[in-house]
Amino acid sequence: QRGFASHRRGCRALLKSMERDVDGFRQSFSDAVHRILLIQSQEPSVERIVEFIGLFVAECEANEQSQREIPSQEREDPSFCSFFFRHLLRLSSVQGRSVRFRVLQLLARILKNLGEGVELEGVEP
Repeated sequence: QRGFASHRRGCRALLKSMERDVDGFRQSFSDAVHRILLIQSQEPSVERIVEFIGLFVAECEANEQSQREIPSQEREDPSFCSFFFRHLLRLSSVQGRSVRFRVLQLLARILKNLGEGVELEGVEP
């Protein structure tokens, strides 16, 4: 919930954590994101968290893109960005308005931070 200045440091720390246990990290990260989806008010702290999540997912995709350029590393499981996108797309059809709003807000922030020309493999609802 700190300011935007510490977001890069936080992204690096989360990337290191993700490298240790990808599957466990995916579950823990999804659980943590579920907590902010239920917040209805547009508080500045929640908006900073949404910005941080968007930045982190974009950093993950950039990191995985650079690793894909190395032919020795072949991964069968989808990238974290693709996994998280599919997860958010599934949540976009729930009944709660606040959840749908936060999901769309997260998707918009992630797309903004990814930039143009990025293709996500296997992202289908």
